[in-house]
Amino acid sequence: MEKLQLEFPPDNAPLVIVGGFLTRNSTAYWGDIDQYFTERDGNARRIIIAPVGACSSVHDRACEIYYSLMGGGRVDYGAEHAMAHKHGRYGRKYPVGLYPQWSVDHPVHFVSHSLGGPTVLKLISLLRTGFFNRNRSSREHHRHHRHNIFHHHHHHHEQDEVDSTSSDSLLTSPTCHPAMVRSLLAFAGPFQGTPSVYLLGAPYNANETTLRSFSIGNFLAKYIHISSFLTPLVGGTTTKKAGEGEGEEAKQEGNGLISGLGEYDGWDWQGDSRNLGMFDGGLFETDPNHRHANATSGADGMSMHSKRSANTALSKRPQRSWRAFKRSVGTLWTQLRRSDWADSSDSGSYDAGLYAADFRERAGENMVCPQVFYASFTGSVTYKHSDSDHHRPDRSFRGDLFVYIMAKMMGSFSYKLDPVPEFLYRKEDPAELERERER
Repeated sequence: MEKLQLEFPPDNAPLVIVGGFLTRNSTAYWGDIDQYFTERDGNARRIIIAPVGACSSVHDRACEIYYSLMGGGRVDYGAEHAMAHKHGRYGRKYPVGLYPQWSVDHPVHFVSHSLGGPTVLKLISLLRTGFFNRNRSSREHHRHHRHNIFHHHHHHHEQDEVDSTSSDSLLTSPTCHPAMVRSLLAFAGPFQGTPSVYLLGAPYNANETTLRSFSIGNFLAKYIHISSFLTPLVGGTTTKKAGEGEGEEAKQEGNGLISGLGEYDGWDWQGDSRNLGMFDGGLFETDPNHRHANATSGADGMSMHSKRSANTALSKRPQRSWRAFKRSVGTLWTQLRRSDWADSSDSGSYDAGLYAADFRERAGENMVCPQVFYASFTGSVTYKHSDSDHHRPDRSFRGDLFVYIMAKMMGSFSYKLDPVPEFLYRKEDPAELERERER
């Protein structure tokens, strides 16, 4: 068979690596990948490991990628999203971006593993629909509104003029456009969901989001909440925020630097918008006025009293006081009973399920953009059993006992979901398949 030769114009655009569910954002996990991207002339491609939440939803992770690369402020998850899912609108602060020149003229390549694939597709969808431009416009709107409050000689109709920006200006721009992504190479990406989340405790009913009691996923969620609570004692998940203090050398393109990492190689839960630490828990959970004020308009758009309270929480954390500690313990107990994160549709485990994948597909979020090159790679350690429709892992593959057990369980998964997602039993049109091959 003749080997296929692909010719691409040379480029040295940075490579952004996006991990999957429960993946650590560190070289301890990814290894010395820098060595594979050094050209013969010694010009190394810059590698950026995206600092995404290890168990965050694909929406939150996509926002974390965008703002960590661009820098210049806090991660903005969007007012509507934050309100719907009961967490703060703003997350971690990135004073200096990992790649602040990111734009249509300076695109990047993405390499993803597992849930990182759907995360990048979500990012492309947000870029295509102008999500980040709308966030920026919303923040400017609230700043102008506050300015008018302080200067009473402005009239309400002048504020309305600011809000009547044409919809075209809120769509794509050089810094919010799908062409900012040159390619996506996905490995083992659950673009249509994975049954593994149901084996770990996800509900089988489409209308439920609460993890099954005494399941592995339920205990894992409790561990994550306890870990987030103890963060002020054991040190942050990153002792140096990504993009801070990296100096001029880190800003140069093509220097082979692996960036996006803190000095701690543990899991990063990116819980900044939920305030679940020992001394700051409860700002959003125990006081709905603070929570909804932050979710609706963030630190820029809330009342002056709420703004002072939120700014105090954000700028002086941890609040090492007995009152803050008691409030945090109450929040921890509430979250251990029922998590506003894990038992919701705004988590990585939910987004890896079949229902969430089906919703994203029907909503058009997986639409292919002509400016982006896509490639997806999968692997298999199972074979179809001759006596049934089930698949079994190869007996020789026992190097990783957990993977072996999961493969065996996934191979015999019954898919008795209520209802069964449409794409599982949808028959492909032979004529449509033929047209796809001709393309």
